[in-house]
Amino acid sequence: MKRTGGTARRRSPIAAASALCASLVVSAPTAAAADVAVVSGGAFGHYSKVSLFGGPSVPVGPLPDVRLPPTGSEQPLTGFRPSGSAAYGPARVFGGVWPAGVDVAPPSGPTTVSTRGTLGPRGSVTSSVDIVLRSPPDPKSPGGWGPLPPTQGDELHSTCTATESGASGSVRFVNAVMSRSTTASGEPQELERIPDNPPVNYTRTGTLNNVGDRYRIVYNEQFLEPDGMSITVNAVHIYLLGDIAVGESIVGQVRCSVRGAAFPNTPPTVVAPPTTAPPPTTSAPPTTAPAVSTTRPATEPISSDDSTGLPLILAGVVVLGILVAAWLVRRRRARGDLPNDP
Repeated sequence: MKRTGGTARRRSPIAAASALCASLVVSAPTAAAADVAVVSGGAFGHYSKVSLFGGPSVPVGPLPDVRLPPTGSEQPLTGFRPSGSAAYGPARVFGGVWPAGVDVAPPSGPTTVSTRGTLGPRGSVTSSVDIVLRSPPDPKSPGGWGPLPPTQGDELHSTCTATESGASGSVRFVNAVMSRSTTASGEPQELERIPDNPPVNYTRTGTLNNVGDRYRIVYNEQFLEPDGMSITVNAVHIYLLGDIAVGESIVGQVRCSVRGAAFPNTPPTVVAPPTTAPPPTTSAPPTTAPAVSTTRPATEPISSDDSTGLPLILAGVVVLGILVAAWLVRRRRARGDLPNDP
């Protein structure tokens, strides 16, 4: 051994053994920490909770919705809805891409949600949401997500993953756009393209000039717990700031945790009464489905079928009764039961 200016300093066997024991003590908790004992996760397509004109806040959704049990699931738990929408009075806060020339925003496109989690030394959780256009295409109800104003896009994909190494999430859009304002007639203006892969908490604001409402939109909104093992990702989170509509609308939420965490910003499983805010539809519209509302406006005149249907039926019954009575009289006279008219 090379000297360094004095006698060589040798490491005793006792010191070497002590170092080995110390390394074992330090590494043992790390191995134990790698065993995932409980997981939590989930995903949903859409949720909203909105109050109009100071009234009660009415929730719609979350739909579709999947939630991972604490023991996990080797096979992905999935949910699917061919379309969805949420309307509050005349305002549709969730639907699909709104084509020009269509009076009412059509519903969203097919939505698939999924979550999967495993326990053990390589335990992990993965969740995802995918909203896409209809296939085959329907010009009057394209699908996707929206509507614009304030924001819409052809596709929406959000995902998250959690392991003992940490949790992360991401969002991807296709042809996403938002409007910063509207015209006096409610048409979107000041359009802005949203990045396909927006950075975390990409925030934009705007106004509905025709009604005076304000909103804030956060794309790729993420909530990461302090331990770094639990995450919530909202692909789109619209904050409705009033003055008329106050509340929120969330599209494409995913959640992942290897700690069994209680996630922030996770709504309960509820569906609003259809008389106040109908939940998303349960079946896909046909390719020729009209995009207009099936509820007749109060100002629309009543059709002739509605106004004259009952009188026509009554008149028909009366005429039929007269004909039957005349036939019976003629028959009785032919049999001699009644005298002929003088």
